[in-house]
Amino acid sequence: EFDDNGSNLIEFVEFMESFNIPWAPIFGNHDNESKMGADWQSEQFENADFVKNIEVITYKPDFRDEVI
Repeated sequence: EFDDNGSNLIEFVEFMESFNIPWAPIFGNHDNESKMGADWQSEQFENADFVKNIEVITYKPDFRDEVI
């Protein structure tokens, strides 16, 4: 697992918070694969001062759609 103890995520959140501007985290395909778990990761974002109005949006592509 990448970042099993959560130190990289904490460092990243601290870095982003250092700009003192609103920012938005977005999970990729494997970003929540940590022994700390997705709930813990989400909690770190929710507790950040400049992350506001977190909303979970799940996109599930319909592969039956025509690809141009």
